[in-house]
Amino acid sequence: MKCIKVLGIGSPFGDDQAGWNVANTLSQKISMYPHLAPFVLIESHDRPSIRLIEFMRGSPTVFIIDAVKSGSEIGTIHRFKDDSILDFENRFSTHGISILQTLQLASALNELPASLLFYGIEIGAVTWDESLSPPVAQAVADVTLQLLEEISNLCESSDSCY
Repeated sequence: MKCIKVLGIGSPFGDDQAGWNVANTLSQKISMYPHLAPFVLIESHDRPSIRLIEFMRGSPTVFIIDAVKSGSEIGTIHRFKDDSILDFENRFSTHGISILQTLQLASALNELPASLLFYGIEIGAVTWDESLSPPVAQAVADVTLQLLEEISNLCESSDSCY
């Protein structure tokens, strides 16, 4: 049973790939932990818009990782949990309909998972190249380690993962 879902959100352009890179790196790392891997589903999605609601369905715990633009320093890691995500005033998504707007809609439809965590990695201008800037690459590495620790703690403290 997959009780934890990790959704890396992004696009193929420059630092906007941050969520995808976290998902890919986490997938590689989690495979080295056979006691965790069966309980975690990791996916990458290209600017899912309201389909995010569908992607969250069926998992009691969902982590969303995406590039954000809130005016903070590039590489800053933002972390929000459950209702604090919905209270955040800044529409910081780099996509058409923001993650926040989609989560507000999911809340109105009573479609949010029991536990929702959002990691936003601050980026600058979206470029057309395929590489990450050094501050975003470091943030990707940091978020990956944080997620691995959080997932491990969740599985160790929850009967539903064992």
